[in-house]
Amino acid sequence: MKFVDNAKEWWKWNSMQLAAILSALPAVWMQLPPEFKEMVPDWAWAPVGVATFLGMLIARVRVQE
Repeated sequence: MKFVDNAKEWWKWNSMQLAAILSALPAVWMQLPPEFKEMVPDWAWAPVGVATFLGMLIARVRVQE
C-alpha cells in the first residue's frame, strides 16, 4: 500500500477533520435529552445526509495549504 506524500500530516486535512467530527456525532446524539431530539423533524435527516456528502466531497478535492 502506498500513502500520499504528506500522510504524516493527515490531522491537518479538512476531509479528515470533518470525518472525525461526523464519527463523533452519533455518540453526542445519544446523549441528548429526548426533548431536544423531538425538535428535529424526520424530514431533516435527508438534507443533512446530502449536505454531509457534499461537504466531504468539497473537503476532499479542495486544495489545502
